[in-house]
Amino acid sequence: MAAMATHRALDHHFLLDGNRSGLVLLRSLFRCFEADELVPAQEVYSLEIDGDVGRVLIGVGQPVERPAGDAASRIVTAVNREAMLSVSGVDVVHAAVASLGDVTVVIPAHSGSGKSTLSAALTAAGFTYFSDELAPIHPDLTVEAFPKPIVVGPGSMGVLKELASADIGDGRLGRWFLEPD
Repeated sequence: MAAMATHRALDHHFLLDGNRSGLVLLRSLFRCFEADELVPAQEVYSLEIDGDVGRVLIGVGQPVERPAGDAASRIVTAVNREAMLSVSGVDVVHAAVASLGDVTVVIPAHSGSGKSTLSAALTAAGFTYFSDELAPIHPDLTVEAFPKPIVVGPGSMGVLKELASADIGDGRLGRWFLEPD
């Protein structure tokens, strides 16, 4: 019998697993994608954290050992990729998305170009956060939210100091995982 999905990102249904520390972090990271229906999981993401070390297992692959923050980021990246590939009839753009009032801004950019930093700064300035990763754009030009936590790397932490208290990982993962309001 297939495992039942606990989470859904766009049309990607998945199950989270791991030891206590890993599962607590994963559930925090993917709280916004908790499933409201039980369907078979398309993938299982497992994270075990032991001190500073994280072990990642995606599906039936081999476990990969990394620093804990890198391990969590690896799962976030895998979920993003599978979510993007899961939808049909929708154009998905690699972009940051925020809105203010009735205006939605889509900012397409390459990885590492500052989408997450900009998303965090816009959210702190009062914009409504949609995503720092994906912009699912429907044929009627509405943009669907993909509200995963904002992942802020070490290079942006100094610019966004006031957001340190919002870090899901409590500063121990070498990067911040910010859960937007």
